[in-house]
Amino acid sequence: MKQELRKVASINKILLAAEECIKKSNIEELDIDEICKQAGLTKGAFYHHFKSKQHLLLELFNRWVTNVSLRLEFPNSINKPAGEIICEIIDRIQPSFEQNERKLPIFLKLYLDAITDSGLNEPVVKSYRSFITFFSDLITKSSKGSSSSESGKSSSRSKRGGKDSCNVNAEEISKILFALTIGLLIQGLIDPGGADWNKLAKKSVRKLLGS
Repeated sequence: MKQELRKVASINKILLAAEECIKKSNIEELDIDEICKQAGLTKGAFYHHFKSKQHLLLELFNRWVTNVSLRLEFPNSINKPAGEIICEIIDRIQPSFEQNERKLPIFLKLYLDAITDSGLNEPVVKSYRSFITFFSDLITKSSKGSSSSESGKSSSRSKRGGKDSCNVNAEEISKILFALTIGLLIQGLIDPGGADWNKLAKKSVRKLLGS
């Protein structure tokens, strides 16, 4: 137990030190020696917990996404259209995107690097699947909330041929939402003034989900 606590403490020291280093310099110039010095740990300790700087950045990204997600508290059954829920999410997370704007190109690059880097592929796929699960759950909760408000219709909508069709559709929609998010994010970074990207994102979601 003590060993596990020491491991968690060391990882947190490294992540906090990395965040401090990022504040002082460009994220692309993030230096492992400087991180270790800031954390009061050896390079051996760093590589014991992280295979590379890319894995460290991915963990920072995952923690950022987790912190953003924790702010989005929804009940088990949401009596709102899925499109409106996601539009609400867009408004609520926009400040976090703006505050971390200079980190976003690096986070996107991690996903691209995972295509050819087998060592990075597994953790990136895990991160991607967390995104899909998060939105699938929201869409499913929304569907359940809407169905429960219409008496006598919930059972016919939730099961067809022994399968939960709502879950299948929710996952498919979530994958399209991921593609939409990445596409709009890239366009926003390339041409920040080219459109009202927040407004366009919400318009796209409403069209996709038919709300």
